[in-house]
Amino acid sequence: MFKRIIFLVILLCLTFLKVYASPLRILVDGSGSMKGFFSTNGVEELVRQIENASKSYQFEVNSTVFISNKDSSEIIFQNLWTWLKENPSKRYGNITKLDELVGNFSKNEAIIIITDNFQDNEGEGIGRTQLFYRRLQDTALSRVYSAPVLLEFDGRVEVGVGIGIPEGKENAHKIYESALAYTSKHFIGKDGKIGTPVWYSPTNQQGLWKIPYKGLRGLAVYLLLTESDDEIEYKFKNFVEFIGQKTNTSPLLIRPLGSDAVKLKATESGQPDPKALECAGIEINSLPKANLNFQVNDKGEYSLGLKPDVALRYNPRNPAQFVVAFDIISTQAHIQLHPGGECESSAKLIASPLKVEAARQDILLPGVQGRAYAQPAYLVTPLDSVGPRAVFLVIDLPPLVGPDVPDEVFAGQLSASLDFKIQVPPSAWRTAPNVQRRYFTPNPLDLARVFSPKDLVRVLAPPAIELSLPVHLRSEVINPAPRPQTPMDFPWWLLGLFGVGGLSTGLWRWLRPLGFYAPVRVNGQRGRAVRVGGVLKPIRGSKLNIGDGKHLIIERSMRHGSQINVFFNDQKLRMIKPGERLNLPDSESRLSYLTGIEQRNLKKDGQYDQY
Repeated sequence: MFKRIIFLVILLCLTFLKVYASPLRILVDGSGSMKGFFSTNGVEELVRQIENASKSYQFEVNSTVFISNKDSSEIIFQNLWTWLKENPSKRYGNITKLDELVGNFSKNEAIIIITDNFQDNEGEGIGRTQLFYRRLQDTALSRVYSAPVLLEFDGRVEVGVGIGIPEGKENAHKIYESALAYTSKHFIGKDGKIGTPVWYSPTNQQGLWKIPYKGLRGLAVYLLLTESDDEIEYKFKNFVEFIGQKTNTSPLLIRPLGSDAVKLKATESGQPDPKALECAGIEINSLPKANLNFQVNDKGEYSLGLKPDVALRYNPRNPAQFVVAFDIISTQAHIQLHPGGECESSAKLIASPLKVEAARQDILLPGVQGRAYAQPAYLVTPLDSVGPRAVFLVIDLPPLVGPDVPDEVFAGQLSASLDFKIQVPPSAWRTAPNVQRRYFTPNPLDLARVFSPKDLVRVLAPPAIELSLPVHLRSEVINPAPRPQTPMDFPWWLLGLFGVGGLSTGLWRWLRPLGFYAPVRVNGQRGRAVRVGGVLKPIRGSKLNIGDGKHLIIERSMRHGSQINVFFNDQKLRMIKPGERLNLPDSESRLSYLTGIEQRNLKKDGQYDQY
């Protein structure tokens, strides 16, 4: 009985997995130009590797060969393994119609196309792939990858098209020499062997040249995901990375080119792009000096922190300007942000209005909203080709709090955020030149690469992209800790009238201000530093709210430097010194004046605030 239950559970689990498995179609080009890949079993081995990888991601795989004939617009689909087993002659198609495949896609479907990329279109000759790319551009696809591979090839390579009977051996010799030159110059991997070109013409009127070739040859693999939900897209993204590991390929992301392709980083050079300044109409001398640090955490979240030399100069009661310099870089090694011909066609940067927030909204001035803008406003230099060029983000902050709001009320309560947008036109993306040279070629004689436009990213990129990157301005920026004041206007010449030692001892009791702060704690809550002033920095007293409409006024004793006076609702209680506790009248509250050791322990535990 127990075994039956276990069997039923396993059966239900398998049924569940099958129901929720995502469909994956592997479409293999079955045209005549692919024969050389099948003769070495290179395509079959590649498909088996992909099928094995798909098992780890619950894809329901259907490996299919597609065959097209020039006399019919219909594509014939057959199971790949049946076609290989039951059709020894492998009735290859006359031509390849990649664009016709696009019309067969369904929603939530993963598709892998394996082809030599020679799209045949009537009247346009061999190898025209424009229609295929055009239809991909117009199709709702969540993700597009290109994975160029090199596989063993042993067959004939179609290298030219002609109308009518060829004009003798001279043309053949030129094509042969051209193919040999390209292959020997650009070949990657093993040495290939090229035979004598042969003219092939079934009708003796129209035909093409074919060259026997044996060696490694470029093959295109496209990994596509149709419009899908976030869960399937996430699974497909990881699946593509897994395929890259298992097949020893490098899938190149083509779409979407959004946050996957661009990130911000702290600048190293701090140098603006001269051409971008010219586009934005800005003189380099007018750029403000950066006073913020640009920071990125482990989660990829952006924030701005103060530089040490400005951390103590800003008062939220006054207007201020903050400036940060950073670089915009591509996260994909095969993608560059590249300029168009004019400033208007270059990538543009826009900063949204600054949103100021506070834990207590009542402390903010009405209608508070900062302004942020980018300088320069354009990216017009290929970032990876000439080194990083800094972009300056300028933030104008108005007064955030009123002059009558005590420091301790807004201390640590203020923060701000903004969205930094990058508007990228189609002309701003391009495939990195080194990737173009390594993987792609528009010349059918360059056998060690994939026949396609070199700049595949630009060909397939969406019409325009807008990236929104949230940036957080932490509270330490708009509410830094005040610098402990050191009296500078004291008449030090009086030291000459008295003994230095005696006067120093006497003055220390009067002037010792504990940094002009008294460390206190109410009812065992978080410790905090309360400004109490001193002889050289008189302060009437700092107000400390303790709840229920009650408050304390705390000021430094003018006669006893180590003690403080405590007022409860404007009623003076008494002086207390470090280590003493004071019960407050008509209240269950108790004030503790912390010792240095207590203060340090609370700081260590993160239970102490000083602003």
